[in-house]
Amino acid sequence: MKTNSPNKLPSFGISLIPIIILLGAIVSIIVIKGADEALLVSKYILLISAFITAIIAVKFYKCPVSRLLKGLLRSAHQVLPAIVILFFIATVSATWMLSGVVPALIDYGLEILNPQLFLLITCAVCSVISVMSGSSWTTIA
Repeated sequence: MKTNSPNKLPSFGISLIPIIILLGAIVSIIVIKGADEALLVSKYILLISAFITAIIAVKFYKCPVSRLLKGLLRSAHQVLPAIVILFFIATVSATWMLSGVVPALIDYGLEILNPQLFLLITCAVCSVISVMSGSSWTTIA
């Protein structure tokens, strides 16, 4: 592989390498050991794929590590508010599940609605709530 200048973007084929490794590894784990094992190791496979991406950027495209770290910190800074919101949504959802609110809503929903249309109507109601409130965050739970 020939080295490129620092400002040149990688080709489509080079960009696919980490994605192919990621998907290939996950599919291999699922086929060989099953889906339960894929749940356990998927985070490590994702980290390995990110590491391979960083190696390609540094070795073949001469991207300085400081530039990669700066981009990583910028992305983390942008994502942090969403992580806090997702944490609170997970807490509310878990509380509702443990207290029986969600199973009760599902039970009442299936009694009132036709079970064959339940998922379709649930999707439509969630979509309407999301559009009316202007935020999908309110619909996640």
